[in-house]
Amino acid sequence: MKRAVVVAATTIVSICCGSADGRALPARVCHATIPLTLVHGANGTFLVARVAVGGGKPVPVIVDTGSNQLMIMRRAVGRRAKISPRIRVLGGYGVSGKVIGSTATGSFTIHGMPSATTTKPISFGAVTSFGGVAVLLSATGTQGVMGIGQLPPNSRAAFSPLLSLPSPLWKGYTIALHGPGGPKLILGTPTRAASSVSLALLGPRVQVGPFGGPHTPKRYPSGTRAYQGLFELCWNIAGQMACGPTLADTGNTFGFVGGGLLPNVPHTSMFVSPGLQISISTPPPRSRVVRAYLTAARVADQLPLYLTVAPFSRMFSTGIGLYFADTVGYDLVRGQAVITPVPQR
Repeated sequence: MKRAVVVAATTIVSICCGSADGRALPARVCHATIPLTLVHGANGTFLVARVAVGGGKPVPVIVDTGSNQLMIMRRAVGRRAKISPRIRVLGGYGVSGKVIGSTATGSFTIHGMPSATTTKPISFGAVTSFGGVAVLLSATGTQGVMGIGQLPPNSRAAFSPLLSLPSPLWKGYTIALHGPGGPKLILGTPTRAASSVSLALLGPRVQVGPFGGPHTPKRYPSGTRAYQGLFELCWNIAGQMACGPTLADTGNTFGFVGGGLLPNVPHTSMFVSPGLQISISTPPPRSRVVRAYLTAARVADQLPLYLTVAPFSRMFSTGIGLYFADTVGYDLVRGQAVITPVPQR
């Protein structure tokens, strides 16, 4: 792969009323803004934050709204973490092969101003082999993948580390790639504007492909009701339209179209044909377009859409592209995605 090119962002602080009980936070903080780095590799653009685990040094990790837990190279984990001696398969990322390593627990800090540290140890994967994802980590200069957007498949698997941050920071997060200070991850309940639209997040037991199902936890670590990171959007591709659960996935530059929802979309070798007009909107009756572009136009570094088969055939994914068109927040208390259009220059 080509060597990654890094664009750094400036740190911003957002302080307002609200008590925070973590040692890393001053009193009266209701949001913490974490600087993100846009890393441009051979296969698109990824978001990177810096975290420290088990008392170790801060290291860069990919921020992934399409997975549910922190997977980090074992060599990047601090000595105060407790790592199981058993080596096993921890999971995987799509078709990129198996992730091998050990389950572990330890403190977690995500670095910003202010930085935020969990009040209790989190569960995570101490990885010895990332399989096919190792190529991506090498190209982006990162040490792991921080899954923040989904629920674990069962009660034995780990949650997003953000859900174990002090209240009120665990209550939501927002990814804002535009505006003063550069790209950022804002921890805490999303801020709504007059132009914002709110969409219901799916419940934990609603099964969509590999997400949700009968064994998915119904509550967050805080004890409050849990939600998946999927919400319904309506897709119109060259005049063919369908609405369905949609994943806005920062861990994938490719978007995809469920083959079971729009089976007749023109395609070649499972990739949606180039030059087709795509419009993505909120469901009726108050539909609002949240993204519009041509396939294969490399708008905001989104690579071509592909047509999926099972288990992803009844859902859509915008890839990282939606975040370049809109500021997207997740209110984990109300169970809503909050989409705010980026003002056009």
